[in-house]
Amino acid sequence: MKELRVKGIYLHHREIKAVQGIKITAQELEHAIAGTCLSCLYVVGPDDDLEDVKEATMEDMKSVLNRIDKSGEGVYVQASTLGSLEALLEFLKSSDVKIPVSGIGIGPVHKKDVMKASVMIEKKKEYATILAFDVKVTPEARELADELGVKKDPIILGVDVLEGIAKVGTPICIPQRDFIDIERIASIENNLKPVDSAKKGMQVAVKIVGSNSEEQQKMFGRHFDVEDELIVGSNSEEQQKMFGRHFDDEEDELVSHISMSSYSFPNQNTYRSCSDLSVLKSFLHWNYNETTGTIEIAYRHTSIKSQTWVAWAVNPTRKGMVGSQAFVAHQTSAGIVQAYTSPVTTYGTVLEEDSLSFPVQNISAEFANNEMIIYSTFVLPKNMTIVNHVWQDGPVNEDNSLGIHALTGENVRSLATLDFLSGKIVATKLGDGSSNLLFKKIHGVLNMVSWGILMPIGVMTARYMKVFMDPTWFYAHIICQSSAYALGIAGAMTGLYLGRKSEGIQFDAHRYIGITLVILGLLQVNYY
Repeated sequence: MKELRVKGIYLHHREIKAVQGIKITAQELEHAIAGTCLSCLYVVGPDDDLEDVKEATMEDMKSVLNRIDKSGEGVYVQASTLGSLEALLEFLKSSDVKIPVSGIGIGPVHKKDVMKASVMIEKKKEYATILAFDVKVTPEARELADELGVKKDPIILGVDVLEGIAKVGTPICIPQRDFIDIERIASIENNLKPVDSAKKGMQVAVKIVGSNSEEQQKMFGRHFDVEDELIVGSNSEEQQKMFGRHFDDEEDELVSHISMSSYSFPNQNTYRSCSDLSVLKSFLHWNYNETTGTIEIAYRHTSIKSQTWVAWAVNPTRKGMVGSQAFVAHQTSAGIVQAYTSPVTTYGTVLEEDSLSFPVQNISAEFANNEMIIYSTFVLPKNMTIVNHVWQDGPVNEDNSLGIHALTGENVRSLATLDFLSGKIVATKLGDGSSNLLFKKIHGVLNMVSWGILMPIGVMTARYMKVFMDPTWFYAHIICQSSAYALGIAGAMTGLYLGRKSEGIQFDAHRYIGITLVILGLLQVNYY
């Protein structure tokens, strides 16, 4: 035996035996039905009755022909083989479906098939449909179907939802085929029941239809097949606007991940992992070699001005800025993009160039379209896959020195824990966590009650309550002033504590006002 598809020389034979592969030439073979078994191949000998042979041949077709509705009303069914046709007819006949069939065909859909289906336009328009399974539609048949109003859409697929949520009405594209747009989800069925959406892990039937002539030309088997992964989304600007209507915040994360995965770097680099860093419009892409501990990264910071420095840093020992090993990039006033490394040892750093605590094989950067990208390859100690990382931006001064970054908003929230192996990133709260926030509130309340309430009441007591008996107003005055000063000192202490916990962050005006109040309060109390 030899595989039939292997090229070889055909030999003429007078007879054949079982399990032999053959090629047959005969008249009117175009009427042969694909998918019939070998037992249906009859050779009419001189002693055979032709009518008996025809009757035996039609036995295979009885189960198929019996499913055709005798009323003449129903859809037209087309399949690639007899076996496929039988399976499709059995499905349409089932109690859950019950769709009548008026005609059948095997092979590609031709004009004659469209003509047969078009008869239903006058009888029942909803049945003017060709249900085609695993077959091509000839251009002539497609044009005639458009002209006569015979439906050739939609495509119905069985799908596994691998990530996110698929929803009715959303567009679909194929990432493995240059993200071509195919069609939209018209309906979803789960266990023969219509549903509005399908979540991760579900196996559902999806009906997709083309919204324009270009999408309607996309064919299953030609433009995509069962091996392709479908993504709910589109590259077109119009269809990208649909995300706001169809996805919530949790699903937007998946959309963002898809967008990052498809990002095309100017240097043609590719990265297996990526993450939206959530603040400062930053993204991190990386490859991690578990054997050598080598990490290739591309840090992208979008929507920035040319006179802005950006930095991404790894902190192998602790959370926060101090101790981090930074990769820095900025554009000079001459338009030259500089990229270098800088270890951060204090909060007062100006990011001077120096070597890091681990080997860095290369570093480069590029700036275009208000986006800075830092590329680097470095090596972390083996088994160190989880690190703390920080990212920042700030102004570049006229002399090309780097200015301090903002001390509020997203700039104090740009840190997280990163697992290079799993790709998981967990945001870290530092300097604005629950402990510091509590002390900030205590600091504010103490100083408000002290300098804003009790101290003014003490002053007004001495000014307006002297009409009462002599010791009364005085004791009230002393109590208010002393209590105010005591609370003020407590407020100052909490301020010093917060300052120590936020090394390098200093609010000068706030600080000077506090010192002045403490001195004046001390003089006021000691006066008596």
